[in-house]
Amino acid sequence: FTNCDVVVDSDGRITSVTNGTGGVAAQVLTSETELLPQDQANAIIKFPTAAQVNTNVASYNDGTGVFTIAATGTYQVTANAVLIGADGSRDTVAIQLEWIDGATTHTTIVSGTIPTLTQVSAIKLEIPLCFITFTDATTRTLSIKLHGNTGLGNVGPINSSNKQGFPYGGISITRTG
Repeated sequence: FTNCDVVVDSDGRITSVTNGTGGVAAQVLTSETELLPQDQANAIIKFPTAAQVNTNVASYNDGTGVFTIAATGTYQVTANAVLIGADGSRDTVAIQLEWIDGATTHTTIVSGTIPTLTQVSAIKLEIPLCFITFTDATTRTLSIKLHGNTGLGNVGPINSSNKQGFPYGGISITRTG
């Protein structure tokens, strides 16, 4: 069996096992890349086109930063980004999961916030393990949005970085049910 679905009765006995539709869709940032342009307050993080995508979980819309979720159900999601100011400073920097289920846009899952991001040191932001349930039969998407306040005057772009020894960033989407 591959990614099996197991049914267990109330006495703890396995009553059936079938091939399932689980799996993982993962995407990583592979180089220092501008993620948030100068003087822009937010942007969807765009991954390179060479995605590691399991189409039973999600497909990646190259160039947009948006994952289309394969089916209704519950998905486990984690995300991170290592960030550095390319020129100038930004305050109130955070990453946020944005998902659309039908006509509803959700934005409640946000990383911690960097009070001030400069070009001196890279900082890692993380979205810890969370579970998102999609119920709409037609519209299901997921993306990571980067926010950075533009109120500091000399506002430069924000780039991905690996100066702290971490990978540049990534997302993992696992179908759990």
